[in-house]
Amino acid sequence: MAKCSKRGSSSELAVKIVKNEPNYTRQGILEIKILKELEKRPDTASENHIVTMIDHFMFRNHVCIVFEVLHWSLLDLLDRFKCKGLCLSMIQNIISQILLGISQLKALRIIHCDLKPENVLFKE
Repeated sequence: MAKCSKRGSSSELAVKIVKNEPNYTRQGILEIKILKELEKRPDTASENHIVTMIDHFMFRNHVCIVFEVLHWSLLDLLDRFKCKGLCLSMIQNIISQILLGISQLKALRIIHCDLKPENVLFKE
């Protein structure tokens, strides 16, 4: 991911740059199709805990996907607390949001195949 800003704007964006290799390119294109499908559904807006794709483009044969900026991952949070654990209310809130997002994917018959702490991100 690269943190960027749009020319003439102060808003920050995150750009995911996919490796220029056939398998990664196919996965990147599939990810864009899935994110476009999620965009079409009003019930999968950001309040349902799924990242928002803003745009996508090709650059030097790399698939690039533009997202809203998210600041912390679950892994960052666990590192910050030195893996001593989180309070029960925080765990309940995080799990609740993850389950809401997964239930939206289930409704579209999509399986998230890479759910891990560094892929669970939080807004600031």
